[in-house]
Amino acid sequence: MSEKLSIEDRIKSNHRNDNEQLKIIFEEEKSLLIEAPAGYGKTKTMISKLAYILAKGKLPYPKKILALTFSVNAALNIKRGVSNVLKELLKDELKSIGRLNSKFFISNYHGFCRNILSKYGYLIDKKLSCINSLDSVDDSKNKKIEEYGITLETEKVKIIECFNTAIKNVDDGFIEENMKKYNDLVIEYFLPNNIIPFNAILTLTLKLFDEFPEILKFYQAYFYYIIVDEFQDTNILSWFLLKKLINDDHKLILMGDPLQRIYGFIGAVPDLLEKSQKEFILKKVKLKNNYRYKENEKLLLLDTNLRKNAENPISPQIKDDVQLVIYSAINQEEEALWVYNKIEELIKEDKESKIAVLVRQGKNNKNTAKILQTFRNNNLDYFDALFSEEDKEYREFHSICLKKFNKLPKEKNGRVNKKILESLVKELGDIKTCNNIYGSLYSLLDSFIKGIFSSEFSFLNMQEKIEFIREVLENNSLKQQMEYLDKKVVFTTVHGAKGLEWDYVILPDIEKASFPHWNSICKTCHNRHFYFKDNNKCKINWKKIPKNDDFEKKFLEELSVFYVAVTRAKKEVFFSFSKKRINNWEDCQDSYMSCFVNLKKITTIEI
Repeated sequence: MSEKLSIEDRIKSNHRNDNEQLKIIFEEEKSLLIEAPAGYGKTKTMISKLAYILAKGKLPYPKKILALTFSVNAALNIKRGVSNVLKELLKDELKSIGRLNSKFFISNYHGFCRNILSKYGYLIDKKLSCINSLDSVDDSKNKKIEEYGITLETEKVKIIECFNTAIKNVDDGFIEENMKKYNDLVIEYFLPNNIIPFNAILTLTLKLFDEFPEILKFYQAYFYYIIVDEFQDTNILSWFLLKKLINDDHKLILMGDPLQRIYGFIGAVPDLLEKSQKEFILKKVKLKNNYRYKENEKLLLLDTNLRKNAENPISPQIKDDVQLVIYSAINQEEEALWVYNKIEELIKEDKESKIAVLVRQGKNNKNTAKILQTFRNNNLDYFDALFSEEDKEYREFHSICLKKFNKLPKEKNGRVNKKILESLVKELGDIKTCNNIYGSLYSLLDSFIKGIFSSEFSFLNMQEKIEFIREVLENNSLKQQMEYLDKKVVFTTVHGAKGLEWDYVILPDIEKASFPHWNSICKTCHNRHFYFKDNNKCKINWKKIPKNDDFEKKFLEELSVFYVAVTRAKKEVFFSFSKKRINNWEDCQDSYMSCFVNLKKITTIEI
């Protein structure tokens, strides 16, 4: 009989002597800040850390580990890891540890707050005890408020609108000063109509903690370890929640990647990793090995060089050049045809492959419209996911689905089954013809509901599946479920693609005014002559930029979007640009290759 390996040896074997990962897993420091890029083994490291904590008895009974995330999908991935990988790692200790699920509470921020309000929200308003039957809504504009049958005085409307704007602008001072007013309006006007604003799920939880400190103390004591994933995407309300929840007794692990912060426009707190390091006195650790591209030298080098340019834009310390091939089109019509031909070629060569065309903007982009028209002209099938969270139709579809979901008939035990969910999809069939976005989202919903009941989700019980569906609808996250589609080709935005992967990614419009966007740094660069051109290529002239200029900060924000786009590819990423482009005013103008593919130690070959 072979000798059983210790938990340390099992973990070491699983991580193949990755020193950074092992340091994190075995680290005895109270609190850690982990810089963890995509593909660097973040989730694997976290699961092994949890295994070590439980195996060594470092979680006092009956306390729990709280794992929070920005997105519902990230929370799902942690649950999957706990159910599958963690169970295997702890197979020799399970008898002494007990049920794994009892050791964790895993959720996104809103799901966590919803759970608290369902238990204790009645102390604020009795409607909150039935929060799962309330429709979650967007209250950012008066027009939207009126759609819910609520009429407010101008002054009250202004409070609500300004509060939502302050969240997007990360105006913490305004939020703190006006949160009570906002909550009072929610309680007086929204809850009696059986609706709750999306942001109010967090603000009312904060109100509960303020007015009933014993409840806050209970949760502080209940969770011994607090782990936060996707930390760079945390918005200001979630940051308030964390600061209130975390105390000196907690073991804290925050994981994020500053180069993947692309949600600043909807309120992600800037420089949050640095702020949290000071706020909670965290030891910073960086994961250094990219496993996604371990066998892909080109993408591995591109990932490295982009990150090095982000670390020190003015004078990056990089050893090796990465050479990119980029298709240089005479005009946008020629570029559109190249994209079409490239996808046809990839499908023939790799029949099982999944391909994404990622664009900075949606259908309003002239070049994107030309590419789509080329596909339609040639009858090449694709899935149109060129919608954003800000699109009216996108939000409306989720709202309609959530409202119908909350009114679904229940079994005698109060639960929803597969047959009932399928009836929901069938009932929604009438609205899919309203417009293209509704049609796309209906297909996505249908694939998603079917996927929920596949073997891939066997780690969730029925109630957990129902909660996941609710969270997807409430968080407007159907776009994150594109992996369940059977379509080979997907058109979507970079922001819509975050957290997802495809075999091949095609990035058209790799030119100024797109990557980077004109209204971000291109205009500044152009007007202040921070650039020079070399054979139709834009390059940033860092020597001309004053030290006190905020150009570098804007550059990093834009580079983050480009980095996220590039790293959605598992096998290969393809680039193209047009030397002539039609602008929004229908004028034909010269264009230049993006500075992002001409950064230090990144060179391009035009074909």
